[in-house]
Amino acid sequence: MKILLKRRLIELNLFPSRLVNDDHIYYQRIGTRLYIFILIISLIILTLYSSIIKQTNYETVLNPIESDYTKLHEIYGNNLICHCTSLSISYESFISIEPVYHQICSSEFISSAWIDYLLENEIKSYFTADYIRINLGTQLNILRTLCEYSKQMTNDGLNAFFQTQFVSSQVISEEIFRIQINTLIQQWFIDALNRCQRVIDLVRATNQGNKFMNDYYNFKLEINNTFGQVNFVSIDYSNCSCDLDQTCSIPLFIGTSDDVFSTDSKNNTNSNFFIGCYAFEAILQATLECFYNRSCIDNILFMKNGDIDGYELFANISTLIITDNQSNETIASIVHRIMINSLLSNISFSSYYNKCHPQLCTIEKISRQNVFSIIMLVISVLGGLSTGLKILFLIGIKFFQKIKDVRQFFRKTFTCTNEYEITTRLHFILLIILMLIFYFITFLPSSLTTVQITEPNVSIYQDLSKQTSELVQCSCSQISFNYETFLNVQPYFHEICSSDFMSNEWIRYIYETNKQYSQLNYTDFRLSAVGQFQLLISFCQLSQRTIDESLSQLNVTAYIETQLVPLNVLDNIIQTTMKEFHLKTSKLFGTTLSILREITETNKLMSGYSTNWKYDNIDIDEYSSFLYTTSLSYEGCDCALSSKCTQSSRGMKVGCYPFEALLQSTLQCFYDQQCIDVNKNFKALNSSNVFSRFNITSTIEFIVQELMIENYSIVMSYENYFNQCAPSSCSYSYTGHHNAIDTIIMLIGLYGGLVIISRWLAFLVFQIYKCRIRQIHPVL
Repeated sequence: MKILLKRRLIELNLFPSRLVNDDHIYYQRIGTRLYIFILIISLIILTLYSSIIKQTNYETVLNPIESDYTKLHEIYGNNLICHCTSLSISYESFISIEPVYHQICSSEFISSAWIDYLLENEIKSYFTADYIRINLGTQLNILRTLCEYSKQMTNDGLNAFFQTQFVSSQVISEEIFRIQINTLIQQWFIDALNRCQRVIDLVRATNQGNKFMNDYYNFKLEINNTFGQVNFVSIDYSNCSCDLDQTCSIPLFIGTSDDVFSTDSKNNTNSNFFIGCYAFEAILQATLECFYNRSCIDNILFMKNGDIDGYELFANISTLIITDNQSNETIASIVHRIMINSLLSNISFSSYYNKCHPQLCTIEKISRQNVFSIIMLVISVLGGLSTGLKILFLIGIKFFQKIKDVRQFFRKTFTCTNEYEITTRLHFILLIILMLIFYFITFLPSSLTTVQITEPNVSIYQDLSKQTSELVQCSCSQISFNYETFLNVQPYFHEICSSDFMSNEWIRYIYETNKQYSQLNYTDFRLSAVGQFQLLISFCQLSQRTIDESLSQLNVTAYIETQLVPLNVLDNIIQTTMKEFHLKTSKLFGTTLSILREITETNKLMSGYSTNWKYDNIDIDEYSSFLYTTSLSYEGCDCALSSKCTQSSRGMKVGCYPFEALLQSTLQCFYDQQCIDVNKNFKALNSSNVFSRFNITSTIEFIVQELMIENYSIVMSYENYFNQCAPSSCSYSYTGHHNAIDTIIMLIGLYGGLVIISRWLAFLVFQIYKCRIRQIHPVL
């Protein structure tokens, strides 16, 4: 049995022919063994490949509701994609925000009745109980204004925020959605805080630089009856001069004692309020501890002796609730968060989903084939593979048999002995001619060809962009991502902002130097030099803070693009974005500055430097004088008519207000040692080292309007941008001849039809030929 099986295997021949000889049988058996070996190897490879390779299947769900999406997302996670029919949705569609303000903003302590009660005193002498009550009323009035400003600013900001569009090409999972929206709300709140703080800081800087008169809290009058002169003398609070520091203050003690600044009296208690150069600065340093304490409130009421009606009116005034806020928190801290304790936000994923309104969801399923699928695949391929290999080996065997005798091969190839051989050769020639005709017809004409590249990386994309003149198009799988993911911007400010002239040492130096001049004319720059330099320091600090905060906002701003853009186009977009960023930021800062200038001019506020108005003295008797104000003028320009009157003095400008004089000055003096400091204690800036976009003759107003910015260092990472866009495929189209390989593949597809056509043509030609040679020609 074994011997029989072995002999059968040795003699196995799958390619028998009519011609039987030893050579033919030998080649046929060799071909049989190669055929079986290659067939088995091919099936093994196919089986292993089918079992290892993972296949991706896509399943579509039509018109999914939110519950369907939630269930599918729990199962498939990121493999679930639901495209939105509405790409942009306003925030107001799915967000509601309710700010919770500090309880002081809704308390009776900032009510008109309470403030009027404190202010209805007649001041008999300064720093007495009546004076303190009025001061306290003034500060609470400021606090009420801050509450109103906060509410108005917050409401306006929320209205603008709600109109912003949320852009998303596909449904975002609820968890990620809530994280993104909470981040957006937090960013909006931080921006609101920064804008509010900038306005407050600018107001404070203006107050300090102009040294506005403040009901004699920062300056006091000294009248020289001998010469009829009225001078302003800076007030000191605990060895702190209002000339140098507007935050100077002393604690305010409340009680029935005449000396309300004394801690010796048992009737006086610390109110945690302050009196200082400005009521605004004093209220920022205060805390609200007194309003959490009933005995402190009673002391305020008892300060007005004999006012039984007033006491009874406010005897039951409610204290602040200590559990809501920290009682020792400064008002500056409360104002810094625009009087808001918290934001109650409601984020509706259902509303977002309904607005997104996906009409279908695609589920991507990646898995290996099961055993049954592999078996079916092998069976389906086996028939075609075996037939193909048989034909290939059969042709090969016949070929080797024929070329064994070269002479006989060529003679049999080109010699036709019968009708069948003639038709066969003619069929072959016609087939070649037809295939050549179809090849050239298909290959030569120009056509639009589109090339698709899957999962490209940045180097492949850039190589393609260089190799082809056509635009390579890549659709972003993520159409929205933050600028900070691929962009880094570093601002560079004017050198004056980093010089020694922007230090407290310089302010102290010019203050001590100019203090030796007891009488300075209002047209002498030294009179208001401290105020102008303090303003310049504030402008540098405010500019730097404004730019830093605005850049922080830009970093978390979404860059939205559906298509990947080339490097040069992205660079132009970034340059345009930065120009718009600078223009918008500087315009907002300049608008606030202009409003403050107009308010100052309209109110005709008096400067403590006596640069816009002065007091003239008329003696009534030896114990009293009558004072009246007279406006000052600069080169024929009267401060009563315009606050922008100025004239040159010692290389700088002087005018009605130090603020206006500074803005109209230039920085030329800072580059001249004799101008800025003849004593050479502070070295002038080196004009030869100036690499500035500003001329040395540019006004400080122009430089401030530009936020003191020289330039921006912009570093953009195109690779990071590409990775954030994350295109799944790229394509480009070009016009040209068909690809030769594609044409050949097409001809293979047409081969069967061409064989039939050429066979019928060969038969028809041969029959015509036969008819012509059989015709009988008459002999004449």
